[in-house]
Amino acid sequence: MESVTFVSYNFMSNKVISIGFSGHAWVLAEMVQMQGYELVGYTEIKAVGQLSDATKRVRWIQIPYLGNEMADDFQFDASCSYLLAVGDNGIRRKIFEKLVSNRVETLTLVSKSAIVKPSAEIGQGSVVMEGAVVQTLAQIGNAVIVNSGAIVEHECVIGDFAHIAPGAVLAGNVSVGNGSLIGANAVVKQGVKIGENAIIGAGSVVLKDVADGTIVVGNPAKVLKK
Repeated sequence: MESVTFVSYNFMSNKVISIGFSGHAWVLAEMVQMQGYELVGYTEIKAVGQLSDATKRVRWIQIPYLGNEMADDFQFDASCSYLLAVGDNGIRRKIFEKLVSNRVETLTLVSKSAIVKPSAEIGQGSVVMEGAVVQTLAQIGNAVIVNSGAIVEHECVIGDFAHIAPGAVLAGNVSVGNGSLIGANAVVKQGVKIGENAIIGAGSVVLKDVADGTIVVGNPAKVLKK
């Protein structure tokens, strides 16, 4: 796996636009507001349609639709930060690359209930959610999701656009390649290397290295598809 290259800018706005606006995005949108940011609108391929009864009662969901950020004629608002609130790793990568090419500020968001050691590094546009732990000397790349209750132990290296799902545990010195998914409640043994664009099934226990583009499942994890 290539070393993590961090992208950062000095500018930071209190006004935030959410890129994406459904389940995962709503979780992040609420985190944003709990930390004192102002959520001013959202972008999507098209405006969100009929809301459920549960979402209708939440006032902040009634924010304006600002267009499709991937459209050629979309105009980014330089006075705002953008929240990369898309769960799909591949789509998140494409959006992040467009944001970088337009030199748009992408918000890096860490929940107040997460534990991130001072020696750890978090890349631009990444999110570390409630109850997650990022330990000493860990490196989290750009546009990564460290989801609720996930544990990234000491000296782990997580590549760009990866997703560490809720409750997953990465023991020390694990590396995860760009675009890979570590499923909910999966456990990866210390020192194991996960390749790029790999998928570790939910609840799996990974004891050996996983090659690029491979899907593994089970305890111990076995190859389902290459």
